[in-house]
Amino acid sequence: LEVFAVSLLPVPPPPEPPKKTVDHTIYQKRLNPSLVTHWEPTPAMAVFSKDITGHRQEEIPSCGLSELDMKSQEALGIVREFNKGVIRSKRADVITKIERIQCPQQIIGFGQYIIQLTNRLKLEYDIYNHTNPSKTHPIPQVSLKHGWHGTSWSALPTILGNGFSVGHTTTYVHGLGCYFAEFSDYSASFSQSKGSGDPNGLYPILYCEFACGEGYQTSSSHKELPTKPHLGGHGQYDYFWGTQSSQTLWSLPHHGSAIPRYLVYFK
Repeated sequence: LEVFAVSLLPVPPPPEPPKKTVDHTIYQKRLNPSLVTHWEPTPAMAVFSKDITGHRQEEIPSCGLSELDMKSQEALGIVREFNKGVIRSKRADVITKIERIQCPQQIIGFGQYIIQLTNRLKLEYDIYNHTNPSKTHPIPQVSLKHGWHGTSWSALPTILGNGFSVGHTTTYVHGLGCYFAEFSDYSASFSQSKGSGDPNGLYPILYCEFACGEGYQTSSSHKELPTKPHLGGHGQYDYFWGTQSSQTLWSLPHHGSAIPRYLVYFK
């Protein structure tokens, strides 16, 4: 008779599958806020206390603020961008604190806007190229840019809670929309023009991300985006842009086209 030895030792569990890394540059994936893995857990709402804003307490639904370690690479990157404006204009602004803005609903809206803008550009150019085969134009790509937005402590809760709104725009030298500047000095001056700062003499400035399709360059105060002449007048441009103080300014009129990424405290 043949004897077979049977091992009674427990079978080791299979190895865990490797963790998938998330490509944060693909905004379709950001439609699920849980995939923004560098966000830390924060309360359901951020509370600005009276000693910070000098105003009544403001509760911002569905938004969290996470203070950065000023020695972290994330914070140092923001400081470097801020200091480009300080150096070029010889200002004396100094950052005292940076908070990452974590608003899932704005992330979702931003991702949806990028998808809608991409699809609209493709549709406009597909229609034109199909009907005008001898004048084919390449389909423009949506680009993601970063810039600065100056604001006041009193306006900040509205931006964090509801996003940027053209309804709050008071000036539009480069077209009606929410304005973003290439360098911090332009936006920092705007923040300081809105009041005397908080009780500690600090001012807010937002470092933002926004989506651009086809822009219309102007130095006039347009209230509506013009149509695209290269498409026979079909389809509107997506945003305004121009130059002032030797830097680029973007004016975005569409809700959801921009989100605040970081709240920077400076003096």
